Amino acid sequence: MSRANSIWQSLGCGIATVAVILGILSGIPAAIWLAVDGDWGSIGWGLVIGGVMPLAWIVASLPSLATGLMAIALLRLGTRLWVVPAFIGNLWQAGLVLLWSLEVLSFFFDRASHVTLIPALLWGYGVTLGPLAYMGRGEAVGDRESSITGSEIALILAPVSYIFLAILHVIEGGALFALPMLVLMGLSAALVQVIATAPSMAAKAKASLDERDDQLDTALHRAAARDDLKALRRLLHRGADMNPRNIHGWTPLHVAAHANSVKCATALLDSGAEIEPQTYMDSATPLHVAAANGHTDAVAILLDRGAAVNATVSSGATPLDIARRYGYPDTARALRTAGGELRWTASQQE
Repeated sequence: MSRANSIWQSLGCGIATVAVILGILSGIPAAIWLAVDGDWGSIGWGLVIGGVMPLAWIVASLPSLATGLMAIALLRLGTRLWVVPAFIGNLWQAGLVLLWSLEVLSFFFDRASHVTLIPALLWGYGVTLGPLAYMGRGEAVGDRESSITGSEIALILAPVSYIFLAILHVIEGGALFALPMLVLMGLSAALVQVIATAPSMAAKAKASLDERDDQLDTALHRAAARDDLKALRRLLHRGADMNPRNIHGWTPLHVAAHANSVKCATALLDSGAEIEPQTYMDSATPLHVAAANGHTDAVAILLDRGAAVNATVSSGATPLDIARRYGYPDTARALRTAGGELRWTASQQE
């Protein structure tokens, strides 16, 4: 885990821990106070509401889950439009938190008498924060990326909104300011969440670009193999590794040379791909691969870009040796014209 990831996770765990402590400090004394005053109904309702809330939260959060999946899909396509569904989903979550705080506060405020107003509001604070603290604590200690989670944003937003709304309920005429302030708080929380998750979202997208199959081929290898220039350019534009090696040490340029994918090879070289990476077993360069398959066009582009015409594999063969060995006279002619030499003996050529 990186230093940044560790900091974010520690921050998230700290937020959840503080929220749990605040919920306990407000909830337990308030419950005792209400019990002394004989308001057992508020205590019972608080326990019921707090117990049902996690399940209700999961159901109510399904739209934000859908927008999150949409954001990931857009991010993998290489478009910055991922922020739109991400913001919408975060705004939905923030709206749920604000509505939750408002409903709990209103419920206990309306039930409270003049005598029990303070303990009722404190009890409502504990009921509001308790379930969110429980869910946030679970996310904080889990295995996750370097971002503040939605529950941790809720743990910041819930107490702030609850206290703010409680003040407005007490102040005469304060309700007039509630709606615009809640909207502002929701928008701010959604924006903060998008900013906080941006680094981890980008890291996930980059990791998906370089995912490997059982042969350690990446999407860039596969695009080069099928001569899919459009897909290859899209991957390069999104920042895919240009020189990943598969199980045999082949890079995408090796694959393009093998498939005679001249346009893909050109795009790779234009993007800065290594022109002479060597395979693991025999130290073959892309030029050797192109020569071994008689791909004169691929040989030409590699030579034009500066590939060493007399590079040797582990057996000492040059690209010209290989082209002659496998019977490709046109390819051999192109290599000889570029200064290619024969290094193999007559017996080795047989």
